[in-house]
Amino acid sequence: SRTTGEGTGRVRGQGVLLGVQAAVTIVLLTGAGLFIRSLQHGLALDLGLTRRPVIIAHAAPALEGYPPERARAVLSEATARLAGLPGVTAASVARRPPLATGSGFQAQDIEDYAPGPGEEMRFESNFVGPDYFRALGIEIRAGREFTDADREGAPLVAVISETMARRYWAGRDSLGRRITSRSFPAPIQVVGVVRDVTVGLDGTAEPYVYLPFLQHPRFLTAPATMVLLVRTESNPSPLAASVRGVLHEIDPSLPVDQVTTLEARIGELLMPQRLGSALLSTLAGLTLLLVAVGVVGTVGYGVSRRRREIGVRLMLGARRHQVVAAMTRGT
Repeated sequence: SRTTGEGTGRVRGQGVLLGVQAAVTIVLLTGAGLFIRSLQHGLALDLGLTRRPVIIAHAAPALEGYPPERARAVLSEATARLAGLPGVTAASVARRPPLATGSGFQAQDIEDYAPGPGEEMRFESNFVGPDYFRALGIEIRAGREFTDADREGAPLVAVISETMARRYWAGRDSLGRRITSRSFPAPIQVVGVVRDVTVGLDGTAEPYVYLPFLQHPRFLTAPATMVLLVRTESNPSPLAASVRGVLHEIDPSLPVDQVTTLEARIGELLMPQRLGSALLSTLAGLTLLLVAVGVVGTVGYGVSRRRREIGVRLMLGARRHQVVAAMTRGT
C-alpha cells in the first residue's frame, strides 16, 4: 500500500542518514586520534633542553626608552641577583624565549664553505647571556659557552648548533671558523658547539647561531621583550614572586609582562593539539550519541508499524530472539 511504501521509504532514508552519521563519527574519531598522537609525541619529544623547572620572566627595558648601555647593565645585574637566590642553580637572559622561531641570521660568507648557486645562508639566531646553556640544560658538545668577557670591544664570537656545524663543516672542526654578516662590523668566530634544540615541537632541528648579547647592546633598543631565565631544582611557584621582587628592586619602572615556566611554554606550544583533540573528541561523541538515538528511533518506528506482523509471527511459533533479529534487519 501507499502507507507501507511511505513507511518503508522513511525507514530507508533514516538508515542512509545513520550511515552518514556513522561515517562522520569515524572520521572525527580518526582526527581526534591523530591529534592525541601528535600531543603524546610532543610530550615525549626530546627537545634538547632540560624539562626541570625553569622560570621565564619577560622584561621589556627597550619599551621604557633605556639606552643600550643602561639596558645591558640592568639585565646583567638582574641575572647576577637572580642567580644568588636560594634554590637557583643558574640564571641568564635571552632576546627570545626557548623554542621560539622566526629570527633570521643572514651570512654573506662562511669560512671554508662554498655555497651553491643561489644558496641563501640564513638560519635561526638568538642573543643570549652567560650561563644561558646551563640554565636550559643544553649540553655543550665542543668549545665553550659565553662569559662576561664576551662584551663590547672583545672579538666577536658565536656558539652554533650541531646541525649547523654538520651542514657547513661536515667532518671538520668548526671551532675557530669565521662567519661574516653585513649586520656585524667584523667576522664572528665560532667558539662553541651545543646540542641541537628542537625548533618548535615537530622534532626538526635547524642550523642555529647564538650570539652574546653583551657584545651587541644596540639590539636591545628594538621594541621587544628580553627574557630572563631562572633554573631551579625546587618548586618554581614560590620563586616566581621572588623574581618579580628582584626586578622591582633593580628598577621599579621596569615592566615585567609575564612570569611563567618552561613547562607552561611547552604546554602553550602544544595547545593546538590539545584543543584539536578535545574538539574532535567532543564532536565525535555527540555524533555517536545522535547515531545511537537514531538507531533506537528507527528500530522503534519499525516495530510500531509492524505490531500486527510481530503478533502473527509469535502465534506461528517464532521465538522472541528471532523476532528481534528480524526487526533489527528490517526483514
